[in-house]
Amino acid sequence: MRTLAILLFCLPVQFGRAQDKIAPPDAESLQKATALVRELYKEKYEAATTAEQKQALAAELLKKAKMLQNDAATRYVILRDAGSYSVKAADMKLAFQVVEEMDRTFQIDAAKMKVAVVDAIQATWATEKPAATRLRLEISESGDGKFHMEAASNQPDDFSGTPFQLNRWPRTKATKGPDELYRLIHDFRDPDDLDVLTGLNHNVKADTSQGVLAFTPGPMPEGWDVRNGAAFNYRKAFVLPATISCDIATLGDGVFAMRLSGQIGLLNCTITSSQDGKIQSQVSLITRDQSGKNSITVLAAPQPAGRTFERAFRLPGAGGKITDRFGLELGQANGQGPTTISRLEVRGRILPSFGMGLVQKDAAITVNKVMPKTVAEEAGVRAGDVLMSIGGQRATTVQETLAILQGRLIGEDTVFVFERDKKPLTIRMVAE
Repeated sequence: MRTLAILLFCLPVQFGRAQDKIAPPDAESLQKATALVRELYKEKYEAATTAEQKQALAAELLKKAKMLQNDAATRYVILRDAGSYSVKAADMKLAFQVVEEMDRTFQIDAAKMKVAVVDAIQATWATEKPAATRLRLEISESGDGKFHMEAASNQPDDFSGTPFQLNRWPRTKATKGPDELYRLIHDFRDPDDLDVLTGLNHNVKADTSQGVLAFTPGPMPEGWDVRNGAAFNYRKAFVLPATISCDIATLGDGVFAMRLSGQIGLLNCTITSSQDGKIQSQVSLITRDQSGKNSITVLAAPQPAGRTFERAFRLPGAGGKITDRFGLELGQANGQGPTTISRLEVRGRILPSFGMGLVQKDAAITVNKVMPKTVAEEAGVRAGDVLMSIGGQRATTVQETLAILQGRLIGEDTVFVFERDKKPLTIRMVAE
């Protein structure tokens, strides 16, 4: 892999380019510059053994090359080595930046070099044990989104706020930030009970010995889109803006997806991996018409990807503020090997969940279902209870009731008044 990575940055020269570009150094100049650079960076080259260290070294070399403008041979060698280490770290974005920087000065075939970078990074993915990578989905209130993946170790903690504890998710690291934004972090070395974290779970298990949540494709229940897969439906709902991140420890073959479901449709962000290590990323929106027919709008077309990529998209029809309530599903479809994640982080205006289904019967709002292992079940709410008021507010429709519930803050003590057997019943529940 080392030889391949270096050869990528020594591709044939593209002559006839702009006059201000120069040819790569001749063999003698290249040899002298290589000896100088290897001596200067000897300790750092020897110390860069992990993917994260190689990535950091590549970024440092690129920065140095940008500052070095008066020694073409040394600049070329430093860029060549930066490209080599970025490929070995499987950082496609950084490798492309190196190619573009090299193309500013030297007569190279940048397009051909980028194609070679993609092929080499996919080969790296297949032959080397990958470092943990963070798959992230970000969406603004206006519908602008990014779906990207990069090294988990390079992500700074940029969320500030006040830590607090959730009674039913005691192992979850919860933080309340400004503007009613929350962050919940789930570390699968010591996770909360999956039956509490999820509303629905198929072929997904927590392996605390490895510190991961494992998605192992298997038979799915009747009615699912895929026959062979694994699904994890997150218990919490939220409104935008939102950021969902999961740290991938191992990526199995097949399709791994982050899905957000709301009134606007099902946002499907996927990475597809084959057994030879090649992967693609795609973003699409699935909607259903009144007849039940699905239609798919591709927001970011399938594209080869390595351990790092970034795909920008925009939800169709977006322009104003999107107020949809969204649910989250993580899943894997088809394939043989499991995909494992070591950490899940959810940021946004996370809505409190009480765990009771509501329907309207005549003029009454009635509880038709109480979900197991939820706040409502623990508080003693029963199916058939008639909801009279929430925190002193009375609603006449299910939509009004949901609006009141969504206005509650996580951790807030809320008084519910029900009618059971024609008698009033007061129940206090803490929003979680």
